[in-house]
Amino acid sequence: MLYVLKYWEISLKGANRREFERRLYNNIKEALKKNKVEHTLRQTRGRILLETTSDIGFLTKIAGVTSIEPTIKTIQDIEKIKSVAFESIKNINFETFKIKASRNDKTFSLTSPEIEKIVGAFIVEKTNKKVQIKKPDIEINIEVLQGSVHVSSKKIPGLGGLPLGIEGKTIVLIEDEQSLEAAKQVMKRGCSILPVAFKKIDISALEPFSAGQKLELQIVKDYQELEQLAKQKNIATITTNQKLETLKKLPVELSLLRPLVGL
Repeated sequence: MLYVLKYWEISLKGANRREFERRLYNNIKEALKKNKVEHTLRQTRGRILLETTSDIGFLTKIAGVTSIEPTIKTIQDIEKIKSVAFESIKNINFETFKIKASRNDKTFSLTSPEIEKIVGAFIVEKTNKKVQIKKPDIEINIEVLQGSVHVSSKKIPGLGGLPLGIEGKTIVLIEDEQSLEAAKQVMKRGCSILPVAFKKIDISALEPFSAGQKLELQIVKDYQELEQLAKQKNIATITTNQKLETLKKLPVELSLLRPLVGL
């Protein structure tokens, strides 16, 4: 099966975009390795293409991945594109649909609107269903890339955000389930984490979000020892589970991150 892994927020990063894309690509690669998935992975313009016969549901928890789309690859020929688009939806029950085309390879003779019009008319002819631009039952995505075309009609939502590790590292003070949620939130914003607690606590719920990295809980006896650990690891911030109703200062000089305040 061929999948297109898409990302959105990374595409807004301008001059730093390549660094963000490289980090996301490596995180996906590490997650595939950790889960022992045989695969072929390659980067194309604004997309990551993955070919495998294994279950890749775990990739929906990789920060930076906006969606995963099972796709059918075909050639740059409008008749082939029409045929594949129909094949992708012929066994799906729906009443309304939308064609969304993008032409990354500008050498292809048809523009995106022309592709949408031609393929849309063909699907109407074959199915007698209606085109609906807003909130259709199904959306058929057609992407014209260099030398090939990818057609997909299913979108699996991903975690979104920024790739893990792109924004440095933070200590996360693990006290309860809300602390685990705070950790997930900063991981989604690109921060690697060092979980720290005053007593043994289960952090296994964070493993699926770690992009293949091994998370080990560090036990400290007090805030002074926590701050010493931060200096040893060259970490300048600490993430807590605080919300608006539980705001308080901590006896440390580290910058305090409170990702749950806005939730």
